[in-house]
Amino acid sequence: MEKIYRLPIMFQFVSSLITVAMTVFQTIVGDASNSSLLMYFLLSGVICQLFLYCWFGNEVYEQSKTLSTSAFGCDWFKLDMKLKRSLLIFMINADRPFLFTAGGFMGLTLTSFANILGKSYSIVAVLRQMYSRIMKL
Repeated sequence: MEKIYRLPIMFQFVSSLITVAMTVFQTIVGDASNSSLLMYFLLSGVICQLFLYCWFGNEVYEQSKTLSTSAFGCDWFKLDMKLKRSLLIFMINADRPFLFTAGGFMGLTLTSFANILGKSYSIVAVLRQMYSRIMKL
């Protein structure tokens, strides 16, 4: 699944970063009208979508860290030798936690969600500075 969805999720995250930044900027700079209400709905939809990706990616990551311990907790000593070997191979492979990534460079975790919001805020701050300088001219 990681190989199939890695690039589409990366493009989703990049476009969501830009959408969040531009929507917040338009909401701050624009006048208070019905379109600003639409902007708030758009912004909340994009943020919820990103949050769901990151929340469930984080859950998979956290649960995958406990697989090896859970496998050891079963009654493995009662199994025959073939199943004990299979369980050992499973436990060795389960020592590496599974992490969904966006493009192979950013894990889908709650930390990534916070980073995306922080980067969006940085873009909004730069746009506001540029906008205020242009308005002074």
